[in-house]
Amino acid sequence: MELLLVRHGETAGNREKLFFGSTDYPLNENGRNQAKMAAEKIKPFPPTVIYTSPLLRAVQTARCIGEYLGLSVIVKDGLREMDFGLWEGLAYQQIQEKFPIKWQDWSRDWWGVKVPGGESTCEMCMRVGKAVEEIIQKHANEQVVIVSHHGCIRWIISHLLGFGKDGYWRFRIEPGGIARLQITEGFAVLCALNG
Repeated sequence: MELLLVRHGETAGNREKLFFGSTDYPLNENGRNQAKMAAEKIKPFPPTVIYTSPLLRAVQTARCIGEYLGLSVIVKDGLREMDFGLWEGLAYQQIQEKFPIKWQDWSRDWWGVKVPGGESTCEMCMRVGKAVEEIIQKHANEQVVIVSHHGCIRWIISHLLGFGKDGYWRFRIEPGGIARLQITEGFAVLCALNG
């Protein structure tokens, strides 16, 4: 099996370096171009199915890829980005000023501490991991595209490579970037990152 993990294209929230997970930003012009380039890079493989997060930026990216490849898109709720609750739409500095104690707690335990009004990284990762395992079981021996978000893709890679939470921060996926993993009898190999 081969998984092609695509981070959605750029949005205004990315450009402004804001915390946003559940906020439904659309792609900006650069993001639409990144989605087109991702579609061109994926075409040679070629995939049999495309799954996407339900958030607009991911759906727009997935539809661009699907239209280019002649594939429909399946929306899977478990692939959505972390809900940052009251931190949605804020920059790091604003969060530190408005929520100093909670920010310190989260900085010390980014895995377990729940963001006010949102979810913890652990909760997000368990949700995403379950969704990906369902996709893997359903599409063994196929080429599958998953369009999702930075945090989600970090977790998918770290989880499938067996690093768990210790590997979460060791991967960076640029907007429109693609990570390619091959999975043979449950053993995953990272073949490309931002390729």
